[in-house]
Amino acid sequence: MKHRKHIQWSVIQWKTLFLLFSAFGIAQSTELNSIQLEGKIVSDSPQVEGINIIVLRTEMQTQTDKQGYFSIPAQVGDTLVVSAVFLRTKKWAVQAAKTSQDVQVIYVQSETRQLKEVYVNKQSEVSALGLGILSQPAKKYTTAERRLNEATTGGGIVPLNPILNALSGRTKMLKKELVIEEKERCIKKLEQRLTESFYTQRLKIPKPQIRAFFYYVVEIESIRNILRGTDKIMLQFALTEEAPHFLALTK
Repeated sequence: MKHRKHIQWSVIQWKTLFLLFSAFGIAQSTELNSIQLEGKIVSDSPQVEGINIIVLRTEMQTQTDKQGYFSIPAQVGDTLVVSAVFLRTKKWAVQAAKTSQDVQVIYVQSETRQLKEVYVNKQSEVSALGLGILSQPAKKYTTAERRLNEATTGGGIVPLNPILNALSGRTKMLKKELVIEEKERCIKKLEQRLTESFYTQRLKIPKPQIRAFFYYVVEIESIRNILRGTDKIMLQFALTEEAPHFLALTK
């Protein structure tokens, strides 16, 4: 009886050892077949960085660098999935490398996404006026105009801003700033609308004194009114009349 138990125990031990060696052999075989795959993605897309590389069997994954290179543990015959938003997803079987330094190249195509037709109407205007919110274009204020408007308007039953600003003299100061700003704009218009030769040859104003002539004429309200419009002939006529008076002052 004892002998029979000893035989049964030996059989169990041998079976256990056999299973352990088999598992070890399979693991060792798997380890021997496993390689550190060195690969490179080549595509017609200029971007090859950040492409996802996944081994289906192990679900291990990595991403490519700026040059499209990647490295991942795999076995010969494993299936890699190459994917990115800008690429067509591709499945690729791992091949046996000729040398340990061999880099396996995977070619993929870029993904082109066709947009729906977009119609652009050059006549359309996306604005409060174009949408019908305003019946006429909104007034565009300059800095001086905006400050004066804020100083002379206010809310409530009795607007306090206009009263306080009038008493403190701020409104008067802002009105002066508005006039100065308008004169500066008029000087720029005199520079842009007429050539230098018009002032030197037709009006006989010396070149060094042209700037002084600008400051002289912008003090005249009738010329400022002309400069608010676009009538170039009227401007030339008005400047021709004022030029002799200016030259008389400079003599």
